[in-house]
Amino acid sequence: MNNISFLIITLFFTFTGNAQDYIIKNEGDTVWGKVKISAKRIVIENSSGIIDFDSEDIGYVVQKGKSRIPLRLILYGYTDNIDVVQEPSYSDPVYDTTVLLNEIIYGPKMNLYTAKDKRGVDYFFCKKAS
Repeated sequence: MNNISFLIITLFFTFTGNAQDYIIKNEGDTVWGKVKISAKRIVIENSSGIIDFDSEDIGYVVQKGKSRIPLRLILYGYTDNIDVVQEPSYSDPVYDTTVLLNEIIYGPKMNLYTAKDKRGVDYFFCKKAS
């Protein structure tokens, strides 16, 4: 009987113990489900259906047990190639997007975050303590 109880408990934690993705809204509400990030929106897909949020209304995104902060920003295209920039046909692309910030350093005076956009470009952001 003890072996069966142990097996049932093990199976329960195997299937329910895995961290599911969720978001925490700025108001403190938690919404569970699969998280998808788009340019200006964060979409949650769960058993209730698909729920769409403005990315500015979300305080934290937790995926695979890792908490990240969404940041909505406008990015301007960047290139190191001076010849490309000097061409008359060059148009600086603008991206209105949402990135998820990974915390690198957390300290009493400053926090340092990093993010990578869909193009694979790395960005770094600092936040000074108030």
